[in-house]
Amino acid sequence: MNISDILESVDAADFSDLASHGSGAQAQGDLQRLTRAWISERSAPELLIYPTDLMDRTMARLRTQARLSFAASPQYSISLTD
Repeated sequence: MNISDILESVDAADFSDLASHGSGAQAQGDLQRLTRAWISERSAPELLIYPTDLMDRTMARLRTQARLSFAASPQYSISLTD
């Protein structure tokens, strides 16, 4: 499996549920950029530039997903900070 195979599997994913943090197309592009950054970082002999904007959007999506999960399970009372 190479990066093309990984990115093709990302292309086939459904991102319609991510509309709250931008369009599905933006979410798909972010996932591709995140995958490329991960693969590049793994194969680079030195540290690469941190993709701040990409990581900020990714973390915002993860916080939203966590809040929705915790809201659906009221027995958990966890405070998430921004």
